[in-house]
Amino acid sequence: MKLILPKFGRSGARLAKARRTPVPRRNRLAEYYLLHMLGLAFPLCSGLWLYGWRGIEVVALVMASAALGVLIWRQTGARGASLHWPHAMWLAMLLGMMLPPHLLLSSGFGSMGSPAIWPLAPAAGLLLAMLLWAQGGIGFSRMHPLLLTYLLLAACFGYAMAPHVVLHRSHMFTGDLADVGPPGSESESPQQPWISLSGKSEYDALYVESPASQRLSNYTQGRPMHRAAMPMEAMLRDHMPPLENLVVGGHPGPIGASSSIAVIVGGLVLLYRGLIDYRVPLIIVLVAFAGFAVLPGVLMPGAHVDWAAAITFASYEMMASPVLLMAFFIASSKSVCPVGRRSRVVFAMVVGLLTTACQLYLSAAYAAYLALALAGAVAPSIEQRFARRDGAK
Repeated sequence: MKLILPKFGRSGARLAKARRTPVPRRNRLAEYYLLHMLGLAFPLCSGLWLYGWRGIEVVALVMASAALGVLIWRQTGARGASLHWPHAMWLAMLLGMMLPPHLLLSSGFGSMGSPAIWPLAPAAGLLLAMLLWAQGGIGFSRMHPLLLTYLLLAACFGYAMAPHVVLHRSHMFTGDLADVGPPGSESESPQQPWISLSGKSEYDALYVESPASQRLSNYTQGRPMHRAAMPMEAMLRDHMPPLENLVVGGHPGPIGASSSIAVIVGGLVLLYRGLIDYRVPLIIVLVAFAGFAVLPGVLMPGAHVDWAAAITFASYEMMASPVLLMAFFIASSKSVCPVGRRSRVVFAMVVGLLTTACQLYLSAAYAAYLALALAGAVAPSIEQRFARRDGAK
């Protein structure tokens, strides 16, 4: 059959021929992960907004070290051919945004800014490349290399990965995190959200002694204050930062998870492009939020929880932790999430329940990643179970 394109002429014929020509697998892979990076650009811009060039420097160093690691491991053994640059750079970019922005500060407060912690950024990229090679590159694995890399860093250097600094509103984008004010800044005041700070500040950055994730973990684990002596409503009112600082930004956190709005917008871009299944992040968020609202009243009777405090507490748990970043950008990945629809629903419910349990009993800073790693270990069993049921029918 002859192809007739009278309207478009020769350009239309060339376009039709290009559509009939199969696209190389490498080009499709690069396009696939470039679209993912387009969604991740929104949290990355929020990191630039809140942490300036220091935060972007951490992400760039992680990506550069990961590229060096991939270059080395691609020449090693038969598994080297399974490493793909787009996949590795996507994971390296995501790993850099999971880290705090102060790693490369040459001076600071105590262990946070000591010169001994700057190798964490390049070590993270090299470790990610090594684990990618060990697990065979792209494909389903029981322990995702990105999660394993971050959890190893958190287990060994958790004290150094706690964020404490954020740029003042008058110095966003262009400020330097190294020019930080003393503890007890105005960002700790519950009545003064970061977004409403007015006027020039003497320092470019603000220092916060305890981030929101650490304060939540201290309360749920009963240290250093006793829940019986402090109701949850008083803790949220007097010891937590304004919720706006976690929704919009302005409180110390990971580079890519400090602004919940930016993470949600980036996730919506992935949904619009059809890269992820909306059921996975939606179910994870709903189950985790319900767990945070209900379980504290059951498991922590000394907290004196009412419904208003429970909903506020659940909102803080969601915004102060990387649950949204995990749900949209990691849990929805095809290398983690099962293939079948019903198995995805069950998998998302398991991730949400494990996230609730891990954050209430462990640290809110990394519990979401640990929950996904545990759920990923049982994901093949969930997929096989539903595959057998579908085959029996």
